[in-house]
Amino acid sequence: MNSVNLVGGRLRASRLGFGTSTLHHLRSGRARADLLEHCFSRGLRYYDTAPLYGHELAERQLGQFIRSRRSDVILATKFGIPADPWMARSSALLYAGLGVRAMRSRLGIGTPPWRRDYSERSMAQSLERSLRNLRTDHVDIFFAHEASLHSPGFSDDLVRALERIRAQGKARFLGFSGSAEECVHLARRYPEIADLLQVDAGAATGVAAGSAMARISAAGLEAAITFGHFRQAMDGAGANRAAIARERLRAASSDNPHGVILFSSRSTSRIDQVIALLGEIDGKRSPAE
Repeated sequence: MNSVNLVGGRLRASRLGFGTSTLHHLRSGRARADLLEHCFSRGLRYYDTAPLYGHELAERQLGQFIRSRRSDVILATKFGIPADPWMARSSALLYAGLGVRAMRSRLGIGTPPWRRDYSERSMAQSLERSLRNLRTDHVDIFFAHEASLHSPGFSDDLVRALERIRAQGKARFLGFSGSAEECVHLARRYPEIADLLQVDAGAATGVAAGSAMARISAAGLEAAITFGHFRQAMDGAGANRAAIARERLRAASSDNPHGVILFSSRSTSRIDQVIALLGEIDGKRSPAE
């Protein structure tokens, strides 16, 4: 697995990163642990999570996994979209709650949006809870999760609190994770906490995706980590799946040639496919690209 340098070489990560947003779709703790173990064995060293993912289940599972590997991995989590406190209590309540939401969606009733809170107090509580779940005393990157300039609680006080957390070493780097447009707005307004941007490149494809990356570059910023490239690309069947995956990976390599490409999967064979394809595609790029 190739590696990349981020933040001016102060952070070294694997070219591919693993996102845990769908980890809870595997109902067995053993299956989740085996999947993470497979990723590590194949050289993936960047792991992205958030309280919302499985309503803290992903953080807890990742915490168990990295206990003996903390110095070998780059660990990113987020704040701003808290876990549902009821569903975070146990796996049984989590899956019951998700089942209710799925039923409401099928019936056309609609589901309420997840609560958002970017206040200084909520951020501090979120970080402490994440550190307990992850069984570590620090995270490598702490992102504001899908925030905007108008997010509830986002303020200068929050920014100063984040700077203190970075100074204390609880988060080595800070940043924003979300759409290119909102990341640019936030990074321009609060450059002091824009160490890294983790940008959704899957909100658009082709020329539009390239334009999102160009918008960030034009602002003098760097989308060090991109995600969403493979959204729905691996869901098809037959030969088309491989062709679509290759096309999306080629775009990902072009859009983000020197950073981390983040993806999620519940299948070890698909993980292997992505690793092999991206290695092939990156290998064909000229050194100047």
